[in-house]
Amino acid sequence: MASRRARRARMSIRTFGRYQVLGPLGDAKEAIRKYEAHRRARAERDFSGLAAIAYLEAGDRDAARREFDRFEPHAEIDMDNAATAAGYRALVGEPDRAFAMLDRAAALGNDMLSMYESCVFFAPLHADPRWGRFLEGVRGRVAEYRREFHWPPRI
Repeated sequence: MASRRARRARMSIRTFGRYQVLGPLGDAKEAIRKYEAHRRARAERDFSGLAAIAYLEAGDRDAARREFDRFEPHAEIDMDNAATAAGYRALVGEPDRAFAMLDRAAALGNDMLSMYESCVFFAPLHADPRWGRFLEGVRGRVAEYRREFHWPPRI
């Protein structure tokens, strides 16, 4: 029985992880359905930040707020969660808090430039002058990483 539950939880994690594709394609309700199945399976990984964004996109701001309240403490200690929290804050019209979380994400090591440049969660920040400065900082760090790290390694 325990292995069946673990298998369902892993399947749920993979499926809900696809929210990053479902949500931006306009299928927030399907993402929510997958998230709720994930919670029922009592899986260890917490997707409540992505669920909060899905609820926002589905028009349920109260459910979004409840999920985000559960998720927010994780954003202080995990770089991916901090970036997700920044996206949520951007989408609810809190740019100052969004930029604070972006700074936290970067401080924790999240310099995934491709995500920042393409993710629809950050679209509300694009007109803010801080957005350009934030991206320039990420681009600078990425360029530095490319100079320092080589694959395959040079001997």
